[in-house]
This record gives sequence, structure tokens and C-alpha cells, in this order.
Amino acid sequence: MAKMRTTTRGGRQGKPKHNDRTYLPEDERPRENRYGYVGRSDAPKLTFKEAELRFYEGRYSEGLNARNERYKKQGHKERCKTIEDLYKSDKTCPTETIFQIGDVNACADSETLKKCYFEYFKVFKDWNSKHGWHFHILDYAMHFDESTPHVHERAIMDVKDKDGHFIIAQEKALREAGIELPDPSKPEGRYNNRKITFDKMRREMFQEICLKHGLKIEVEPRPQRQMHKSVHEYKREQSEKNVVALKQLKKQGLIR
Repeated sequence: MAKMRTTTRGGRQGKPKHNDRTYLPEDERPRENRYGYVGRSDAPKLTFKEAELRFYEGRYSEGLNARNERYKKQGHKERCKTIEDLYKSDKTCPTETIFQIGDVNACADSETLKKCYFEYFKVFKDWNSKHGWHFHILDYAMHFDESTPHVHERAIMDVKDKDGHFIIAQEKALREAGIELPDPSKPEGRYNNRKITFDKMRREMFQEICLKHGLKIEVEPRPQRQMHKSVHEYKREQSEKNVVALKQLKKQGLIR
């Protein structure tokens, strides 16, 4: 049996409404899913979007207001932004990572994924506490109502500016956390940045936990070409595999 691959990839895509299933009427939302968000203990009825905006308001308003005041004094009122602008911007919106073990053909069951993710959550929290608390998990959604169980995790990274205000700055946050470039001898760029090192570290943390739970997983990363397949290429490849499988079944007389 082929080993399963773990998925710990993401970016600045994703929709909180999809993750917490609030696009569905309340009585139609899957009961088997599990959710959590920052500040839930004192505000248990928020949607993910409301919880994320609440975090942004509480943590980034002071710095944003100070920056807006500077823009006004400089005569650049058009540069002023709101918290909503910060939340929606491609550079300062939350990042989203999907955690998954296997795929639709073979995957870990919901309970195993839940155990592995929560254990990873604790391990990463410990690392975060020792490296400046620059990474903040805003919410997570465990989707057990789809063909392959998976977890959506949304987060943000920040640092303090020279005036002591929190600002969203991913690359600075990773630098202050001690994350190195994949190749320190080369200039920083699209294929040589700290986020690549950070993602690799998180992937290996998750894989180590999966192995501890006795899961047969592939730890070698896919070739670079495979990692950047388009949706069209992936679907075409899957279609070709299905054609081969059908031919085999016909040859064996199992189908006509």
C-alpha cells in the first residue's frame, strides 16, 4: 500500500464563512465538525469573520491610528486605512493553512486527524512561546463532513514597530523569530524566503507527530514540478489514471 502524503500548505486565500459553515442555515450545519477561535471563551457566539475582526481591532487599531495621523500631517489623507482595509488587503489579511493526512483515495480517519492536529497545536505553541509569540492562530475548523477529513487554520504574524505598536509584518516576524533563509548565501526572493523555511519546519513538526501515531506517510517532498501543478494539470492527470484503471478492469472482465 502506498504511503499517504500529509498536506500543510496554504496562503492568503480561504474564506472564513466556508470554514465555519455560516453560509448554511444554523440547523443545516454539520454537527460532526469541530471549531475554535481566538477569544471564544468570552465571546462564544461569534462567526470566524467577527472573531478575526475583533482580534484586528484589539491588536492593530492603535498602530493603525498612529499611522493615519502621520499621513494626515504629511498631507496624504488618501493613504489612511481602516481595520477593515487591513483585514481585506492581500498583504495584511490572515493566512490560511490546510492540514490533511492522505487524500480521497486513502486518508486518516477523523479522530486520528483531530489527535494529530491538536498535538501539533501544542508543539507549535511551545515553539512560538520561545520565539517571540509572533504567530497568532485566529481560528481552526475541522471538516469531517467532506470526503477527506482536513483542518483549516487561519493565522496572522506581527511585530512591534519603533513606537511599540503591533503591526502585521510577516517577513519581519519570521526574522525576529530566528527563521533563516533556505539558502543564506543567496539573495532573498520568491524561491528563497523565510516563509519557505517556516512552512518546512511546520510540515516536519506535523509529520513527526503523524509518525508517532503509527501512520504510514511519505516524508519526502514532492518534486518541485508536482508542487506547482495547476488545477487543469491535476485534473488531466487524474483523468488519465482513471482511463488506465478502466482498461485494466475491462481486461480482467470485471466491467464491459
